[in-house]
Amino acid sequence: MIDHIVILTLPVFKGIIYSFLDKYCDGCRYNFVFTAEEFDDVVTRETGATSVLISFGTGIIVKKDQLKKFIVAYNFHPAPPEYPGLDPHYFAAYDGALTYGATCHIMTERVDNGPIVMVRRFSVEECRHSMHFLEKAIVEVFEMMDAIFCFIFEENILPPPIHETWGNDMCTKARRIALCTLDPHVSKNTFDKVFHAFQEGVESSNLVVHLHGHRFKYDGERS
Repeated sequence: MIDHIVILTLPVFKGIIYSFLDKYCDGCRYNFVFTAEEFDDVVTRETGATSVLISFGTGIIVKKDQLKKFIVAYNFHPAPPEYPGLDPHYFAAYDGALTYGATCHIMTERVDNGPIVMVRRFSVEECRHSMHFLEKAIVEVFEMMDAIFCFIFEENILPPPIHETWGNDMCTKARRIALCTLDPHVSKNTFDKVFHAFQEGVESSNLVVHLHGHRFKYDGERS
């Protein structure tokens, strides 16, 4: 029986995840943790044979020896299995994907590699930029999280792996930087494609140009 939950996430998601605890987990101990230091402390002091880990929206890497402290550890990935890795919404927009989704998987020491237990997919209207992919995927994550909590705490079962496999092309920071580093003579078509995927609707400056030893970043203004 699971009677302790560790939620590794961002503060912005605490409220909605707490609503699932309130709905399904009456009497369970729980810890919200937002930093690597907090997580280390909770794993050392609080976890045991009846603890489960729920991870979403954090860049913290959970180590193999930490995973062993939990009966099971689930990560919620805001993308379908075809897009493992970091910031997959950018790459889906760049590819012009017409479907997207969200994935729940059992965590292993390798990022976005463990057995998949649930996937939700949705259609994407043509020409939607990356933040639309992300926003819709987050909605699907919380739909899945509700279902996973129901499985564990109402039906008293751990969701088994399903017949879904991860894609081979990992989304990485290095790939994103390479695609966002533009040649000064880039064609308009190429620029528009990269801008749409990596910059449109995004507050941070992703696009850069190197020119005569200087690095220029996109500032959000049109001339």
